[in-house]
Amino acid sequence: MLAHNGRLAFHPARLSCQPRSPTMTTPASAIREEVSELIEDQIEVFGQPSRLTSSELLECHYRAERIKELGQELDRIGRTTVLEKRFGKAA
Repeated sequence: MLAHNGRLAFHPARLSCQPRSPTMTTPASAIREEVSELIEDQIEVFGQPSRLTSSELLECHYRAERIKELGQELDRIGRTTVLEKRFGKAA
């Protein structure tokens, strides 16, 4: 999941807000999938028997920050969905 520059490669295109269709994933499901992958990466790294290198610690920090950002985005999507159901979609 590292880009050629040593930093984590994130895929903002996975978070696009395109209309739902039966064959497409929703933005929320794409976010949940990315969070799941990031958590799996964290578990794998922390399960190593050796000490983490500085770059591995930095990667863990990037993943943790990304997980936090994605959680905030899921919260925003959830709030928007609730408001739309209560008050109808904005015209």
